[in-house]
Amino acid sequence: MDDGLRGFYEAEGLRPIPKELKRVDLWRASLLMRMAKVSRDERVLDVGAGAGWAYSGRAAPGRVVALDLAMTRLATIRCNCDDVPCAQGNAESLPFRPRSADVVICSEVLEHLLSPQKAVEEIARTLRRGGRTIISVPNNEEIVEAVCLHCHRRFPVHGHLSRFSAGRLREMLASCGLKPKCVSVIGTRAVTAALRIFPSCPHRLLAVFDFLGRAVGMRGRWVVVGSEKTVE
Repeated sequence: MDDGLRGFYEAEGLRPIPKELKRVDLWRASLLMRMAKVSRDERVLDVGAGAGWAYSGRAAPGRVVALDLAMTRLATIRCNCDDVPCAQGNAESLPFRPRSADVVICSEVLEHLLSPQKAVEEIARTLRRGGRTIISVPNNEEIVEAVCLHCHRRFPVHGHLSRFSAGRLREMLASCGLKPKCVSVIGTRAVTAALRIFPSCPHRLLAVFDFLGRAVGMRGRWVVVGSEKTVE
């Protein structure tokens, strides 16, 4: 990943996060952790950990190591979760030994990368045989671009470089020896509506609102695929 992208994410890590977006991110992260079914002694790698939503303000599941490209975001994790070791690094070249993790979480990361396929290969390399991954990406998102007023070059407004469907993500995982076990589409407008009315709505109740949203045809914002490594 080039220095320009690294600088972009360092700056992003300094921006305040709107309360509503923070609540949705906390809900999504807690849901992914429940899907991972992490036991106390398992080694968990959180790739692209961001602000450490999955364990912010609570005991970290398993033995978590948080990895992010931006030192500003790792600083936030250290402030909020002092029991979680942090590592600065690139998802396309993970600084970990082969087969060193039991579970890998990678939420809202692949769409930001120049080579998402390389990142999936690195996740597979780091995972032990029989280990599990939970990976989420935006669901068939339209990539929004703008033109820089200074250099007149086009750039993605949200830093999203790639578009994913459930099928594409499953194929990428399978090509690296990661067998998809479950596929979910989550994050309907029902969740954000519920949080506007009930800001402290329990996460398990939000999952019910999300289910009802999908039942009436609302589109989910994220695709989540859980997989298992089937090769050495």
